[in-house]
Amino acid sequence: MGFNVTFDAARVSERPDLAPITPGEYIVNVAETAEKIARKSGKDMVECKLKVIDARDAANKKFVGRVLYYYIVNDEYVMDKIAEMFESCSVPVPKQVNVRSFLGLTGTVKTKLEAYNGEQRASVAYWCRPKPGEAPATPPAPKNSADDIPF
Repeated sequence: MGFNVTFDAARVSERPDLAPITPGEYIVNVAETAEKIARKSGKDMVECKLKVIDARDAANKKFVGRVLYYYIVNDEYVMDKIAEMFESCSVPVPKQVNVRSFLGLTGTVKTKLEAYNGEQRASVAYWCRPKPGEAPATPPAPKNSADDIPF
């Protein structure tokens, strides 16, 4: 047996626009985290996979569902990065912080474009402070709702 497929162009999905996410403010949810080693410094870090769940600018709502990555390296800036992230999410920083501490956090980030391997890529410039009187960003509803039960 081997790979053998009859190609059917009618079954090809429309490819999404994968242009870089436009710089702006986005509400994101930390969907996944992983412990990694920073390539340049060799220090421990947490890689956060941020799912865009909303955009402040209506023109940027087309990026909902896209993913950004945020890295927290255990270096001289680690405390500031942790505090900034939890403040944006309106959640107190736990006394002990580990890779699981970030899962499910929902907050607002400001993105920027930067060059990476000769291409423009969106990255997180910083986590935004909640505006006075503004309700905290709401995490997405869990996927295991009763509507998903097939009977």
